[in-house]
Amino acid sequence: MGCRCCCCRRHILPPSDTSQDPLRLMLFDASHDEYRGVICLVAVVDGCLRAGDKLQAVSTGQQYDALEVGVLSPEPHPTGQLLTGQVGYVIPGIKDVKAARVGDTWHLARQPVPPLPGFKPVKPMVFAGLYPASADDYESLADALERLNLNDASVTIRKETSEALGAGCRCGFLGPLHLEVFLQRLQQEHKAEVISTAPTVPYELELARDSQQQPSGELERIVIESAADYPKGRKV
Repeated sequence: MGCRCCCCRRHILPPSDTSQDPLRLMLFDASHDEYRGVICLVAVVDGCLRAGDKLQAVSTGQQYDALEVGVLSPEPHPTGQLLTGQVGYVIPGIKDVKAARVGDTWHLARQPVPPLPGFKPVKPMVFAGLYPASADDYESLADALERLNLNDASVTIRKETSEALGAGCRCGFLGPLHLEVFLQRLQQEHKAEVISTAPTVPYELELARDSQQQPSGELERIVIESAADYPKGRKV
């Protein structure tokens, strides 16, 4: 047994020291605090993150100031810096949690680095219409949706109007379970009485050419999220 352990130790190499490399960190979670703005949880892959650093997101190019840097133990504890391999938090002065894209790579401003692999922008897969049980409660529903969206940036929200249900919002979710959890939070945290339409998925339509169009060329394609978006008077 001892010989086998020695053989394993010889083949397992220690991680390389990247503490002197340019800063590169991965944002893996974010939440919104009413008083401090967005709090980002990050893992430092290369270099060292210090309070006061000017940070830049690879996906958007936006720049932020690292106002506070620290670790969770389990409450936030400011340390002033995070070293290579450490996991902690940074408060970058962001007001909208949608600007903090989970999986994105951040680095020092004007010091670009190769992005970490695997990042993809969040894409809603299921859509549903959310309407207040009473038409007079639309403003309170819109406010509740906005507050929940602060801590769940993966939800997309846009206003829509239904002939039967009145004013409401068309919301996109990652899946049916995500929709169900979101509705429960609306009811439990904001006491909102919500009417939800049946969830649908986006459809891509290829529109047929009319008689006045040339027979050559690519066909026009559109994406619809609900039956109300179906192009009237067009053949598909």
